[in-house]
Amino acid sequence: MIKICRYQDMKKCQELWEKFWPQDCLFDLWDVRSCFAKYYAHMREFITAEEDGHIIGMLPLCWI
Repeated sequence: MIKICRYQDMKKCQELWEKFWPQDCLFDLWDVRSCFAKYYAHMREFITAEEDGHIIGMLPLCWI
């Protein structure tokens, strides 16, 4: 069964981002992404789909 989870803790979001998001360009780096979120004071909310304790999908959001 697939379980949907929400994460708003910055450290957990960083952990998820660095583990699952490809680091292909400058804007894929967590430090670059987080500086925009901090400057604009946007709340993070990452949504994951998990099956048998493993993440099978992730939707990284930043609420504007």
